[in-house]
Amino acid sequence: MIELLCFIFILFGTLFRRGKLLAFFFLVFLWICFGWSGENADTNIYLFRYKYYKDITSTTEPIFTYLVKISNSFDLNYYGFLIITSLFFIISLMILVKKLEVKYVLVPYVLFLIFPFVMSVVIVRFTLAAAFIIYGFSFLVDKKKYWWQIYTLCVIIASLIHSSSVFFILLLMVNNFSVKKIIRISIIFLLALLFISTLLKYVINADVLFLSEKMSEVNNEVENMEKTSFNYYFGTITRTLIPFCVFLFSYFKFYKKNITKYSAKTVNIIETTLKINLLFLSSIGLYFISVDFSRLLFPLLFLNYCVYALIMEKSKANMMLMLILLISCGLELYLLVLRYDFMVENVFEPFFNNRLFEDL
Repeated sequence: MIELLCFIFILFGTLFRRGKLLAFFFLVFLWICFGWSGENADTNIYLFRYKYYKDITSTTEPIFTYLVKISNSFDLNYYGFLIITSLFFIISLMILVKKLEVKYVLVPYVLFLIFPFVMSVVIVRFTLAAAFIIYGFSFLVDKKKYWWQIYTLCVIIASLIHSSSVFFILLLMVNNFSVKKIIRISIIFLLALLFISTLLKYVINADVLFLSEKMSEVNNEVENMEKTSFNYYFGTITRTLIPFCVFLFSYFKFYKKNITKYSAKTVNIIETTLKINLLFLSSIGLYFISVDFSRLLFPLLFLNYCVYALIMEKSKANMMLMLILLISCGLELYLLVLRYDFMVENVFEPFFNNRLFEDL
């Protein structure tokens, strides 16, 4: 049932990209996929944390714990909490699309459904944090009044839900520096992170590189020698570089040639997003500490998808761009999920086992 609906929404979203009514049903569908999702790789972990929240304390990520406590005080079970959390996330997607005045409203939703929505359903806590980051993006790229104060507040809240979100505070500088300076800063950050990771590994002797505990877990579950931690790590880097390369290609091939056709607001949004992508490349250095940091890319992907929709509005070859984006999203899904049997079993297949449709 879910598989068929996914295919239908992707097909109709590709062909009828302006349909606002269809976009509404699409958002409802995303909410159902998330809020009523079946048991995936992390479900039991969240069930445990939700049930035994009194025994779990967090000094660095207290907001998620408080939300769980509030939910328990209303006698909601975990799935009730998940339904509310997922609705909040879906609303954040809708707000960004509206604030950026995207006319091809279905484009970002279709691309996000292909990737990384399947993973977002699994990593609930980070996805909740990402909702604040995505909302903050609407102020960061548009530079409205009090933009940096609101964006900073969003990052702080997100960081108190999932500490890795603190990285997004670095994006504040994109509105203060040129593209050339952003490239230099990104290179400096990348080299610094690589140095710190190497220091932790070889000097302090901390096991934090891709042969870390996380990667050991991957090795234990993956039987094929081609799917070792080494390949998993470089697959993650490749998955990060793909959207960056696609964005650059779209920027120069479809946007630059028609730059005079876009409004000043749209130009500012696209140019700022370019600098965000350039600065975000430095996050690859964090993968040497843990590949879990690759999830930081997810909120940026949705921002990119919105920008692609803006580019399509004035491009005559918008269907060609859409096909390129569909292929790139499919490739990212393959590199993260479909390439590994244990990811298919614990992430991809459970995504289609929706509790709502099972009850029906």
